[in-house]
Amino acid sequence: MPPGPNSRRPSGTKKPAPRATAPKSTGTRPRATRPGTKTATKPAPRPRRPISWSRLAWGAFALNLAAGLLASQATSLQSVRVIGLPDGTPTKAIEKAVEPLQAIPFVRAHSAIVEAQVLQTPEVESAKLERTLFGRGLLKVEWAEPIAHIEGVEAVLTRSGRIVYGMKAPEGVMVLSLDPGQASAVPGFIGPYPTLELAQLVERVGRAMPGENWALAMDSAGIISISKPEGVKLIFGAPDDWDKKWKTWERLIASEPTLPDQRVIVNVTAPDWPTKRPRPAEPIKQP
Repeated sequence: MPPGPNSRRPSGTKKPAPRATAPKSTGTRPRATRPGTKTATKPAPRPRRPISWSRLAWGAFALNLAAGLLASQATSLQSVRVIGLPDGTPTKAIEKAVEPLQAIPFVRAHSAIVEAQVLQTPEVESAKLERTLFGRGLLKVEWAEPIAHIEGVEAVLTRSGRIVYGMKAPEGVMVLSLDPGQASAVPGFIGPYPTLELAQLVERVGRAMPGENWALAMDSAGIISISKPEGVKLIFGAPDDWDKKWKTWERLIASEPTLPDQRVIVNVTAPDWPTKRPRPAEPIKQP
């Protein structure tokens, strides 16, 4: 008898296995992954853009135009304005240094040539040339600033620590006395002695004791001292431990304010043990 609609299936029968369905295609190939990890998908490659030949043409045209402009005679140096010179200073020598760049296109001209020529002038500390594409230039010059007059010669000590021969010192600057055998014609160098330290000492004395008639001296042994004609002679010794020696001097005049006007010799070569003794009469120097 066939089974009815409400009858149960025999226990010996099995349910049919579900049909396997293929996964939907995504257009990408699955990456190889380690067991136990999720499958990563690689994004589809972007389509390549076509080369824009019009942009390349305009870029080449602009580059060619710029190169032609830089190499043109229209960009050569025509006029230069000089700043930084003291009033009344002749500028012919400096203006002559600009001549090598005239009629030379911007791209082939080197400002360092002009700057090197300007630095041949002893009074010039530094020079910087700035140019434009329209043939104009600005030459910035830093002029030497004398802070001491070298005794016996027409030379000055500048703020930057150089000695400039042939330059006149203004009135009221300190006098620097050097041993005749140690003076040298090399700018910025006096035998084995550092001129920068001398310039710094001149400025320090001027700030601490302005208006005083001080003179700076350095002998052949390298002993540095400052003195007043009818007052104290302060011996610093070698150019080292400036701060410590100067603080010792400040401590001495704080305890004895009239010390700078006394005719004595104060030695602070050893700043922890300064000495003081009478200053003997010195021979008058013949002009």
